[in-house]
Amino acid sequence: FKGLRVTALKEAFLSRTVVCPGIIPLVSNLAISLDSKFVRKAKRHNKTEWFSLYMDGAAQEIYKSEIPSSFYGYTFGQVAEALFNEGMLLLAAGTATDEAPLDLPPSKSPPGRDSPSFLPPVSPTARLASFKLSSVASMPPSPPSQRAVLFPGNDVRLVERAFNCLYIIAPHNPVVAIRKLAGGFGGGGALTDASG
Repeated sequence: FKGLRVTALKEAFLSRTVVCPGIIPLVSNLAISLDSKFVRKAKRHNKTEWFSLYMDGAAQEIYKSEIPSSFYGYTFGQVAEALFNEGMLLLAAGTATDEAPLDLPPSKSPPGRDSPSFLPPVSPTARLASFKLSSVASMPPSPPSQRAVLFPGNDVRLVERAFNCLYIIAPHNPVVAIRKLAGGFGGGGALTDASG
């Protein structure tokens, strides 16, 4: 898990403003992270509920995580809900390569198919929000042909041949929570059955 360089992320989104209005305020709000000591001090001086919520959100950071193998087969919505229950937000899914198949048959397995291994067609919004990560300088650098799909939709199934990482908003490095969730996936602990 590594934090992303904020300036590089802003530059990547800046180029998307023409086709995806509103992306700059979204990224600006996500990219500004405050020091936890500053947040605690500011919350002591201003006791209003909205300010407290704002400061809690301002202390969040964006982390890049490999997708644990137990997450594959579940939908983006199921994984997002499990992460949310642990105090994290799932922002995007990274594709394995620039050529990763995003327009595959629906996520519901057709009759005779045993495993859910397909993605539904990508919505125009998700397609517009898809961007190449070659200019995003994560640590270590992302492969030049990798893309991220912002909010691909609840029904998009995480498939190994298509997705290889998640971008998570969290107050601190989510490695422990991800490991905990990965252990619960497939065993009924963290999620409901992916085939349902």
